[in-house]
Amino acid sequence: MKTSRLRAIPSVDRVLQSLGDTGLPAPVVVDAVRRHLKTLRSRKAIPTADAIVTGLLGRDYIVSNFTANIARPGSESMVVHSDLAAVMPAPWTAALSCNVIWCLTDVHPDNGATLHIPGSHRYRVLDDLPPDPMSHMVPFEAPAGSIVVMEGRIWHTSGRNVTADEDRALLFGYYTKPFLRPQWNFTAALRPEVQAVMPAVMRYRLGLDATLNMPSEEIFGKLR
Repeated sequence: MKTSRLRAIPSVDRVLQSLGDTGLPAPVVVDAVRRHLKTLRSRKAIPTADAIVTGLLGRDYIVSNFTANIARPGSESMVVHSDLAAVMPAPWTAALSCNVIWCLTDVHPDNGATLHIPGSHRYRVLDDLPPDPMSHMVPFEAPAGSIVVMEGRIWHTSGRNVTADEDRALLFGYYTKPFLRPQWNFTAALRPEVQAVMPAVMRYRLGLDATLNMPSEEIFGKLR
């Protein structure tokens, strides 16, 4: 796969401004972003996230949410879930969404690496999930500055952080086909001054205009 310098991470001030009031512990988010932004921007071996999401979902994908997940020492796993199941009832028969996980720190099993069930994108209904899903989970490992792309039907959870003093900091961009309702209302969440400087393609992806996520040929050309 052709690789390029990661271009999707703006300056730290833009990141923090666009997050708005997330309810997350601000000092932790600020510290993680400031310490690791340079690493994310400087790695040359990371495929451009936009190209990957476009390849899976099409040029007219939308941003459903963008969140931070920071596992501090002693953190436990969250509930097992799939992201598509959170926004759409069964059956789940196609790739309609994906997560891009931005690794701000090294990620490994001891500090809470995301656990997933390989092949679980083939589960069509909840009854396909094994009785003890945790026994089927395997972690991913990645150095700081990497991105991990996870198809939306993959069943997963966060791992336990059993280290004494090591944070595991991740950013999650969740992207979907445009007919799925976004998890986050960016019109309400983003400050007016942030919305005012968004280019047309980002206004579309975030649903900031009256047409919400209706793709336009003016932005994308002919999509089909």
